[in-house]
Amino acid sequence: MKEVAQFADAEEAYVALGYLKAQGLDVHLADKQSLAAMPYLQIGLDGFRLVADEKDVHLAKQLLNDIHEEAAEGPTCANCGSHDLKRIRAFRPDIWFLFLLHPVLPFAPPTDMLRCRDCGHKQPLKDEEDDQP
Repeated sequence: MKEVAQFADAEEAYVALGYLKAQGLDVHLADKQSLAAMPYLQIGLDGFRLVADEKDVHLAKQLLNDIHEEAAEGPTCANCGSHDLKRIRAFRPDIWFLFLLHPVLPFAPPTDMLRCRDCGHKQPLKDEEDDQP
């Protein structure tokens, strides 16, 4: 068994494990019982290590790299090129006073606009489904 990837977060490790098993690869989390019982050992054991058979290591690494590349391809700011965009929420004057009365109410509904957290630029949200014919 060879190491495919290391994860600091248990949830991320289990998602990657499930994805690779769904692709038909024989992968396991090394030391998962030890880390579940004694989470403070994560530092000493280098976190959650995903291991696979020697013949599956290259394919498993490539599948995980493809997922990371797809996740990084999200919308970018037209002004500065940053990926750190936030959806702008609509201000509804008809319910603003309810927030003063009860702070647990849900927030305003999202709009179809994005705001860059780095430079403050506003741009419309483009759905990928609308771009494809």
